[in-house]
Amino acid sequence: MDEQIKRALISVVTFVLCSLVSVLLMDHASDSLLMSAEDRQGVEHARHVLAQLEQRWGRAVPADLDAHELQIAASMTAAPDAASFASVGGLATVKRELQLHVIVPLRRHRVFYASPALRPPPGVLLEGPPGTGKTMLARALATESNVPFVPLLLSTVENKYVGESQKLLRAVFSLATKLSPAIVFVDEIDGMMRQRSPLDSAHDYGLKTTFLQLLDQVRELPIITVAATNCAALLDPALRRRLPRAYRIDLPDAPGRRQILDGLTRDERRNAPAWLTEATGGFSGSALSELYHRASAARNEALAADSAFLDGIESADELHISLPAITDAQWEQALAAVPRFHNVVVQFLQLWRDAANPRIRHVQQPTALSCRRVVSGCARRGCINAVWVI
Repeated sequence: MDEQIKRALISVVTFVLCSLVSVLLMDHASDSLLMSAEDRQGVEHARHVLAQLEQRWGRAVPADLDAHELQIAASMTAAPDAASFASVGGLATVKRELQLHVIVPLRRHRVFYASPALRPPPGVLLEGPPGTGKTMLARALATESNVPFVPLLLSTVENKYVGESQKLLRAVFSLATKLSPAIVFVDEIDGMMRQRSPLDSAHDYGLKTTFLQLLDQVRELPIITVAATNCAALLDPALRRRLPRAYRIDLPDAPGRRQILDGLTRDERRNAPAWLTEATGGFSGSALSELYHRASAARNEALAADSAFLDGIESADELHISLPAITDAQWEQALAAVPRFHNVVVQFLQLWRDAANPRIRHVQQPTALSCRRVVSGCARRGCINAVWVI
């Protein structure tokens, strides 16, 4: 009898010990077990990226990053960002304010975050039409501030396992906290933070609530959240309160277009012709970039038909090929193929909406003259709606 009791006790103790060991192992390895093979490759890539960024920033990267933080770090880039304020055409007033309210506080974060009176705004909203350089401006902020640029990608945060999306969302800000000072960038934030509704699913509602809570938690830390959107009117009001500074990034004016064109053609034999500045009215920055690439493609087509040029390439150093300048005819050919932003209804409504919104800065009050310029400008570019409004 005593032998049976002894064996039973040994079995119970063995079972309890095995259970405890299993629980500890599962708790330690749960993050790894939920990761796919692709995610594990991303973690290895993240470690490689962080090692390169450590050399770039000149400061140590914390080694105590968990699996979720490494997944977020995998979306960062180790290559030096070419974006800078010099590469962003126009927007002189916006860049000056961002210099004062974002760049200087992040560069001198020990001073500005030591006192509530000096603390900069915790968030910035960049709002404007597509292709006007909002993402490029956000990257330029990180480059000018010399701080990590942590992108919040909805494709990275979304996860099929219950609760994992919230963990990944928290990992974005915990990673930014460990790398602080830092900039967290949310592109197309209207895709995630539209106004909350009773029709939202529990997952979407919880994700929005978690994001708002995280913004409050890092409010006193040297972390600035920069968000970009084309549809600011769709954003949740609670988010707008947490992004107190909003800037309208509009289509570039004539001096801005000239600056963008000069930057695009800086490696050419001659800059873009002067007449192109006026001919590109209504073009966004990305449309001007597309215009240059199409004009360059037209030049390449002409060179591909020139046998003498092709023979010269064979004998020349490929790294030092002398290309002819883009001709006016090639610019005109590209100009006819690039679509313009000429929806007069969108421009007309945005003009009044932004002027009535005190949270969006640097928007002139609409006048009869400014409205007529919007309409007549679209009419000159062949917009049927503009002719109908006139």
